[in-house]
Amino acid sequence: MKHLKLFEQFVNEANVKKEAKVAAAAAIESIEDDYYDHGYYDHDEVYYTLKRIWQAQGLRHDNDPVFAAAFDIVDKWVKKNIK
Repeated sequence: MKHLKLFEQFVNEANVKKEAKVAAAAAIESIEDDYYDHGYYDHDEVYYTLKRIWQAQGLRHDNDPVFAAAFDIVDKWVKKNIK
């Protein structure tokens, strides 16, 4: 039974990572559009960009592991690619 529980946990974590990558890609596309349209992007806007995406889909972002994982992905991308 312990092995089954570990497997389920592994699958859930994999699903969170997969969903986070999809959400992060949408947020990065939006950030790139803003950056190229305006020539700058405020790093503090990462959270709000993701929040808008979540709200547009009717999802709650608080305590959502996918939101947290997506934020981490986008935050790292912005720090690396947007100066």
